[in-house]
Formats: sequence, C-alpha cells, structure tokens
Amino acid sequence: MKTEAEVIKDLERKADSFNRACYEKKWKLARSIYYEAIVLCTYLQIDEKEELKLFGQTSKEHEVSGLFKMQNIMNCLLKADEGKPFCFDVEKSGFKIIK
Repeated sequence: MKTEAEVIKDLERKADSFNRACYEKKWKLARSIYYEAIVLCTYLQIDEKEELKLFGQTSKEHEVSGLFKMQNIMNCLLKADEGKPFCFDVEKSGFKIIK
C-alpha cells in the first residue's frame, strides 16, 4: 500500500499529465485525468493543504492557482465531447473495485 507522500507524488504526476493533455488539446483524456484525481482525493481524504496545492482555490477576492490549472480545467470540461455527458469507465481507469 502506498504512503500518503507517494499518493501525493502520483497526483502531482497526474497534474503534469493533465496539463500536457490540455496543451495537446486532448480534452477527453484531460477530463479523465482530472476526474481520476478528484476521485482519489475524495476517496483517500487527502489533507486540505495538499488539495489546495493540487487544485487551487477561487474566491471573489482572489484566485490561488494549483497544479491543475483552472483555465485548463474549464477548457477540458467545456470542450470534451462538446456538451455530451461524460461516463467514467472504471475498468479502463485501472482502478480496482473491492467488494
């Protein structure tokens, strides 16, 4: 089982992959990477400080940018499938379902 530090490193690599996919305009891939990162953070209850580092924070007063760039997040969510609903494929994601 991975330590929290190893999981954080994996999430940081996912952020790099996400930003690269956005740069290459591979919107579906970018969205899938982003959703995987959110699911991992939620499921593993990542520390709030680490979550802020990854995803940043937006408020009326200011925006704190994270490793997952807000502009890239907005682009991938808007441009992937051009408005069609998204279905997360657990089998293709590599996650294992424990029953």
